[in-house]
Amino acid sequence: MSPSPATIFRERKRDIGYTKGVPDSTELKRKEMKVAMKFIELTGESLEKIIDDGELHDSDLKDAGVSGVSIVRINQQGDIEIRRPQKWDVIGGLLGNFEERVKKSTGLDWA
Repeated sequence: MSPSPATIFRERKRDIGYTKGVPDSTELKRKEMKVAMKFIELTGESLEKIIDDGELHDSDLKDAGVSGVSIVRINQQGDIEIRRPQKWDVIGGLLGNFEERVKKSTGLDWA
């Protein structure tokens, strides 16, 4: 038997950290993004092998500071981020069937 809509709503509020009051839609979306955002991490060398024509070029990666040993991550929307000492920076994106390419190349799933 599937859960009732009220149960689903209560569980969803709990999952996103909703406790009191009514958050505005921006706050709610921000909390949902923190819960829902998943990535696959890989090295710059692995990233170079995944990129297709029409996406980032070697010069784009070099300009963004990506080397073979850089730590990068890709989210489920195809955004590529590089690990900096204090933060992650978005450096570009993948197109098309990137999910299949990323999973096949790394052997990893979204986490």
